Amino acid sequence: MTEETPPAKVRPSKTNLTYVDYIEDFKVRMEIHNFEVDELVKDLKSGYQSAKPIFNNIVDYLKQSYEKAFSAVDNVTTETKENALEQDS
Repeated sequence: MTEETPPAKVRPSKTNLTYVDYIEDFKVRMEIHNFEVDELVKDLKSGYQSAKPIFNNIVDYLKQSYEKAFSAVDNVTTETKENALEQDS
């Protein structure tokens, strides 16, 4: 079985678009790009505003849980130390 090689591609000698066509195409593409970026920024701002209160609630809950858990440990430790000092006296 012999492998057939595809024919080499040759670049056309003349393009169908002029320099002005490329400039106009670039301008249109930049307008589309700018529109899409503006929409992305709007969506990101909206998402941030939606997530901010939820995130703040989570942070507050974690702070309260941490303080509750470790204030109980501190109280137990302090009472244990006081009891140990009373027994030594």
